[in-house]
Amino acid sequence: MAFDEEKMIQSHVESMRADQEIGVVALPRITAQQRYYVAARVGGLNQTDAAREAGVTRVTASRWDKEPKVQQHMDHYLEEYTAKVLPRIKFGMEEAHQMYMNAYHSAGTSAEMTRATDSLVKLHKLLDASESERGMPTNVKQLETLDTQQLLRYAAIGMDSLRPGEVIDGEFTEE
Repeated sequence: MAFDEEKMIQSHVESMRADQEIGVVALPRITAQQRYYVAARVGGLNQTDAAREAGVTRVTASRWDKEPKVQQHMDHYLEEYTAKVLPRIKFGMEEAHQMYMNAYHSAGTSAEMTRATDSLVKLHKLLDASESERGMPTNVKQLETLDTQQLLRYAAIGMDSLRPGEVIDGEFTEE
């Protein structure tokens, strides 16, 4: 488990323990392992990973998920987390861009750099840009992918101006 996840779970556990000791919430008592499990689940871990963190089997965790007192804790702390913590988290385009740039610069292989670049392209929707925003083709490979309409448009020749057998200035003809 990542260090940040561990810190987050520990923070949830401490908060839950303080709530229980002070009597701030009217929730039934649960064991320390159940509290740790609830904290891991509220923090975003799935049932299997949360069970591992709490030091129990997945079967035990599944049983806990069905216990009303554990479910009450889960509901209460998920609601609290959603209402009080998530609104304070700022994550937008700038933060995502910076994270991808950091990943690019700390990449150890060209494959990692490519993945970061691909993610930046998707983030900024560069593949969704119109043809005019993308610009003219710059190499043969790009020209090969164009259909006849696009090629004629780049050549500034309209389809309506072409007639069968008509020779265009500079066009090669076989005799």
